[in-house]
Amino acid sequence: MKDIIEAPNIDGFRALKPDALVHGAIEGMGSATPADDVIADYIESNSGDRFAESTRYVRSYPEQLPILRDRLPEILMPVQIITGRRDPLVPVGNAEYLHERLPNSRLDVLDTGHFVWEEAAEQYASLIIEWVTGGYLTQPIEPDTAADGVRTGG
Repeated sequence: MKDIIEAPNIDGFRALKPDALVHGAIEGMGSATPADDVIADYIESNSGDRFAESTRYVRSYPEQLPILRDRLPEILMPVQIITGRRDPLVPVGNAEYLHERLPNSRLDVLDTGHFVWEEAAEQYASLIIEWVTGGYLTQPIEPDTAADGVRTGG
């Protein structure tokens, strides 16, 4: 992610081959490696300029995060955050950042890489089922927060 943010522009990402990107991302998934049709879908989803254009979102983080930081404590909707401990693309710190600032959130960190829903499908599904069948009701309505909006309890 750091390389994407710090690149001088997105032109270098246009030359990347979608199949190499996808196969690099799923490398090491072992028995959780997606089926061929799923891999083909990932490749198609990143074809043409799609991957390069999607980097614009990540590249906006430095300017957008201060705005987001100040707005997150205002979001009272319960939020389930699920991330992979070994994700090489999106650090766990990103999920922790959200969890610390969203007053009604739950964070689950699974022992996976980037494709949490593929690598730990049963555990992921259990978390989602638990959340949508009432787990969100167990979140605090007004947790303790410090002046900077970071959660201190709850």
